[in-house]
Amino acid sequence: MLEVKILLSDLDYDDVADLVVPLVSDRLAAKGGLIGKIAGKKEELLKAVHKFLSQKNQDERDQFLAELVTKERSLIIEKAADFAEKKGVKVQICDISVKNI
Repeated sequence: MLEVKILLSDLDYDDVADLVVPLVSDRLAAKGGLIGKIAGKKEELLKAVHKFLSQKNQDERDQFLAELVTKERSLIIEKAADFAEKKGVKVQICDISVKNI
């Protein structure tokens, strides 16, 4: 088993939002219902996320990401393994965690 540790500094959360929000929006919109209708409005959702991020300092954004990764750990592991497999790499990801240092 290998442990891979990556330290990030000065993460551009706006770029991350531009990448992730459309994916999340599509996934939620496919579920339908009220949440699906709200999530289907990608541009409005993206503006709201950028506004939320602009009101937080870097430490608050880092803490938010750490909490989000912890909450969505299983989904992130699944998606990362699926992505690797699509690229021809078979791997079992055992854990992922983020902490604000």
